[in-house]
Amino acid sequence: MRFPIKVKTEVIPSFLRRIIPNKPDPTRLITSKVDETQFSRCASSICIGGIWRTTSPGRHPESNKLLARTLAGTPARIVDVGVSDGGTSVDLYLALGADVRSLVVTDVCLKVRAVRQNGGWYLFRPDAGACLMAVFDHLIYYNVITSNSFLGGHAAAVFAAAPSPETGSDVFLMNPRLMSTVARDSRVELREWDVFTPWRGERMDVVRVANLLNPAYFTTAQLREAMSNCYRAVEGQGWMMVVDNRKSEKATLFRKEGGRLTVAARVGDGADAEALLCNGWGPTD
Repeated sequence: MRFPIKVKTEVIPSFLRRIIPNKPDPTRLITSKVDETQFSRCASSICIGGIWRTTSPGRHPESNKLLARTLAGTPARIVDVGVSDGGTSVDLYLALGADVRSLVVTDVCLKVRAVRQNGGWYLFRPDAGACLMAVFDHLIYYNVITSNSFLGGHAAAVFAAAPSPETGSDVFLMNPRLMSTVARDSRVELREWDVFTPWRGERMDVVRVANLLNPAYFTTAQLREAMSNCYRAVEGQGWMMVVDNRKSEKATLFRKEGGRLTVAARVGDGADAEALLCNGWGPTD
């Protein structure tokens, strides 16, 4: 990350927001009652393992329609991978309707631990105890490797003063839309899953991976490892959908056949990861 310190969007004039690196205040998830759209904006400021939880509702309308047409009348077991705040999982759930036999919504981290100290908030990853970020009145500090030695040194001093995470309280990162859906429909569940580890549940009819298989985040070897784990989570004759939204919505729907993935349909030009998945790739079951 070039700038490990960013200004809160809320404290700078709108005309400067394209010039000064900024992010919405993520502590509004702790201190304020926010609606679904505001929740997604604030959650997008959180960075875990170098991956931004960038999200917004309604990002995948065409790929949702494609999957709905594909499954029409065939209820499916679905796992949605790396969902950020899960708002787009609700969009998928609504698009498929009765064709959802079960929907497992996954992310590497469903919550953070928040500790108030030194006039700011420190956010930790509960499972590892690592301090992810610190948020003060005007600035957000990210605990990441950076090429900017000056800002990196300043951020390091902030994290050196970080408190113990044991004194904090957990803050769920899942959107209220998703939480209310989980509460009222037993077909939908939440589960933590690191896509770089094998899937531990039953094999699923559909695995959807949206805005995660990104060459900007991962090496080719890492992408292949993640794809392999997703592939092995798919039942025989099942489906794997990869979606990108970096500039416009693109997606590739693959069919698992004969121990391989074949392209069944595309949205736009297809997902960026399609070439990796089709170019001599295919783990054995």
